[in-house]
Amino acid sequence: VQLEVGEQATPFEHRSFGEELALCQRYHQRFGGTSYAGIATGVQPNTTNAKFTLTYNTVMRSAPSISASPSVDNLNVTDRTAFDTDLSTFTGHVATTSSAYLSATYSASGSTGRAILLVTKNGTSGEVVLDSEL
Repeated sequence: VQLEVGEQATPFEHRSFGEELALCQRYHQRFGGTSYAGIATGVQPNTTNAKFTLTYNTVMRSAPSISASPSVDNLNVTDRTAFDTDLSTFTGHVATTSSAYLSATYSASGSTGRAILLVTKNGTSGEVVLDSEL
């Protein structure tokens, strides 16, 4: 459906599904959603903290707010070898309209300088949500 103001209608605008999806993703994106889905990669600057870089699927219209949905309880960090643990805190610090810097703390003891993954907790459908609504 295409609604227009005025007396004169313009030709219907046809878009591919991919183009329509990209236009919608300028306002809202979600990462995760299924059990143990990888969300972002990062590094551990110390044994109980991780820093991640999240690159968006589509450039957003403005710097989005970042949240965990339904809560931080649905996200884990893992190095896929030595530990897999729940997050204590999760914050999103937006760098640009195309990527974000994320930080997480946890109680398990990881290894300083190791690579780490931010994932959806096993058995849940948690997500990282980017919102750039008007």
